[in-house]
Amino acid sequence: MWNWKKNSSSSDSAVMQMDDAGQRTDERLRRQLKVLNELSTLKLICEDSLQAAFQKITEAVADAVEVARVSIWLFNENNTKITCSDLYEREEKQHSEGLVLTATNFPRYFEALQEKRAIAASDAKSDPRTAEFSSTYLTPLGITSMLNAPIRRSDRIIGVICCEHVGEPRDWELDEQFFAGSIADNISIVIDEKERDKRERTVRFLSSVVEQATDGMAVADLFGNVLFVNNAWTQMHGYELKKELLGKHLSIFYTDEQNETVIKPILENIEEKDSYDKEITHVKKDNIPFPTRTSITLLRDSSNQPIAISVVSRDISLRKSAEDALRESEAKFRLISEQSIMGISILQDDTFKYVNQAASDIFGHSIEELTSWEPGKYKEYIHPDDRAFVSEQAKKKQAGDEDVVRNYSWRMLTNTGLVKWIELYSTPIMYEGRIASLASPILPTGNVRKKLCSNLKNASKVFSITLLLAYTAPLRTVEF
Repeated sequence: MWNWKKNSSSSDSAVMQMDDAGQRTDERLRRQLKVLNELSTLKLICEDSLQAAFQKITEAVADAVEVARVSIWLFNENNTKITCSDLYEREEKQHSEGLVLTATNFPRYFEALQEKRAIAASDAKSDPRTAEFSSTYLTPLGITSMLNAPIRRSDRIIGVICCEHVGEPRDWELDEQFFAGSIADNISIVIDEKERDKRERTVRFLSSVVEQATDGMAVADLFGNVLFVNNAWTQMHGYELKKELLGKHLSIFYTDEQNETVIKPILENIEEKDSYDKEITHVKKDNIPFPTRTSITLLRDSSNQPIAISVVSRDISLRKSAEDALRESEAKFRLISEQSIMGISILQDDTFKYVNQAASDIFGHSIEELTSWEPGKYKEYIHPDDRAFVSEQAKKKQAGDEDVVRNYSWRMLTNTGLVKWIELYSTPIMYEGRIASLASPILPTGNVRKKLCSNLKNASKVFSITLLLAYTAPLRTVEF
């Protein structure tokens, strides 16, 4: 009887222990399942940054596995080192990052990560896979057991999740090892989602930039068939809908002559040169030609293989019209200036940029001589009593100062030392995109002076040339 009762008591105790173990296992599995369910939805995680997602994962895993520390580490490109992206310390409820481990210092651990689904080290200090951390990491932090699972992506290990137990050595249950592996898989999914989201945002941003660009943009396959056009390209060529152009050949945008002499040779040799930048005439839908500045570039993939042709064109009709108008205006200006009996000169950087024959005769020096003078040399021919005033006025007008004396008389010294009175009409102007002084010297001699003054007043209307060159050309103004 006694033996039976004793055996019965032992059996009851064993059953109770099994029940307790079963309950602990059930509770542990429920915690694990809850975390995996939360991660699988990715709803909260995907709304945050990758760093915020890592923090949520490490907190959830620390509570599920009931460990002191959980961390996520990511490899560099050649898997020679791992950097801690997030470390969560459960008791302190704090996060940190930045620690770096190298394969050179921990070779066995790095090798084990490549070979195992999980590294379950109950005694981390003696386990050959983790013993390398003993003196520098495990002992100082009181870590006795480690459970690590590699994070894989397309057959390549990109990181590891690490669970670290502090206290008495701990045997890792099989379900905990599977859980760590599942968490690693979920981290890989999170990283994929984040990178995909980043790529999509980049694509949306670039698409917005391309569609809002004022330059026309088109992409064609290697045979010249149009795959994409932006709004500017569609509009500049006189089309209403992009779909009218998709699938058409690039040749429809050029004249027959340019297709033969320019476009065809470019497309045939694009793989050799990769890019071209030329002024090319395009034609609209109604066959009206217009000038463009066009850049044609061969697009390559990550393995440097040609995949498409990019064409970026800017309508330069306004610039061409402006250049033609400028040439015409300059021709008129020079014609009138060269025939004028009124002196005309332009002073910039204290040197003569332009002098007509009348001004050359008044100054007593040839045009070639005047325009080759060193900066400020003209001051040597100003009477000493007038030099300071004339020099100051010239400086102010070259600086664009409006507080200047526009009409005054001064004495000039000739090559022979004689003194000659000069009456000067001058004003600040824009010349070649920069401030300059336009000076018109005359000899104050009675009726001639009155006639010249009248000519000067009328000429101000003729010589006022204002032209805005498209894109890069400066505002160019010459006025009296």
